[in-house]
Amino acid sequence: MSNSSRPGRAAAARQQNPVPNPPATATVPAHRGARQLGIGPGTTALITGASGGIGEEFAVQLAASGSGLVLVARHGGKLEQLRAALLEGRPGLIIDVIAADLSEPGAADEVARQVEAAGRRVDVLINNAGSGFRGQFADQTPGTLPARSSSTPGRWPA
Repeated sequence: MSNSSRPGRAAAARQQNPVPNPPATATVPAHRGARQLGIGPGTTALITGASGGIGEEFAVQLAASGSGLVLVARHGGKLEQLRAALLEGRPGLIIDVIAADLSEPGAADEVARQVEAAGRRVDVLINNAGSGFRGQFADQTPGTLPARSSSTPGRWPA
């Protein structure tokens, strides 16, 4: 029997404590994981790649726990829509939106400046932003891989 067809502890846990998969506009009870990590009212989470997918789901779950949010992604319009939807369920929540392409040199430094200028202290970083390339990693050269940010230690060799 393969691992994918054998029920395990995770499957049993999901049956006992299902994690909802609602659209961002739904009111969602906080997942117990946020409470176990001490994330909730009085904390702020900065989520990169928050405009969709896993990043958006992190935002939904952490908003449900009462955590303040700083949402970062390239698509400012999508972030504003997410912010509005989250505030429908938790009107008093503090949610900042920063549109930034973190693959650009200096972008991470600019996000840090904006967070500091807003007077926010980040308690939790969910570094979910990503960039992609086509093909096998082993076949890539420094010229075909995404550029590294100036705030990232090291550089690709010339």
